[in-house]
Amino acid sequence: MFQYGQRIFKPTLIPTLVTLILLPCMIWLGFWQLDRAEEKRGLLKDFEMNQKQPAVNMASITNPEQLVQYQKIEMQGMFDVQHQFLLDNKVYQGKAGYHVITPFKLSGSNKAILINRGWLPQGLSRQDLPMIPTPKHAVTLSGQIKLNPGEGFNLGGDMNENSGWPRVVQNVEPDLLADYLGYPVLSLLVLQDAASEAGFVRDWYIKKIVPEKSTSYAVQWFALSIALVIIYLGVNFRKISTGKNHVA
Repeated sequence: MFQYGQRIFKPTLIPTLVTLILLPCMIWLGFWQLDRAEEKRGLLKDFEMNQKQPAVNMASITNPEQLVQYQKIEMQGMFDVQHQFLLDNKVYQGKAGYHVITPFKLSGSNKAILINRGWLPQGLSRQDLPMIPTPKHAVTLSGQIKLNPGEGFNLGGDMNENSGWPRVVQNVEPDLLADYLGYPVLSLLVLQDAASEAGFVRDWYIKKIVPEKSTSYAVQWFALSIALVIIYLGVNFRKISTGKNHVA
């Protein structure tokens, strides 16, 4: 209990409990958004830096661990037209659809690399899967490396119950796909360039990252934290009653 002038601070149970629960959560969310803003700035910096570098041919890479995030690469090989995946719950301009992920068998190698070929719209129903036009001949592709694909593309998990091809998946993990495909798959993803042939809508999210949005969210959470404290103090600071009676 604390007295200030004609008012006394006497906190009650429910407002105190609500404040003790909400205030740390709001402050944590504010700092989390600041961390997100910094992470986004790092992603954009890596992306912009690597876009200025010439593309590296995959055939010259002896150790895939040499590859860096958003590095530009080109490769020769053939799509596995018999085994393709539709990554579910991908929305573009308000329309539901899929990201087409096709294994690409590298020339001169026994390994394949997963190619995100872009977005296709969903059919009239969930059972009406889109056609996936795919070249059956050798092609040259270009794109950007996406390391740890599960982080940015919601990749990593189990298959849906459907067993046919193309196979709709909620989450995809390169190591898991290797078990279904029956051949080795590199543990990374390639975001196919818009100018590269045999792709679909490729409006990659990295170009739309806005760190300032996360910063503004952080400011909002901190402002709400301050407002909560002010409300708490206002509710619990009470005016002292003088208790004087006037006798006629």
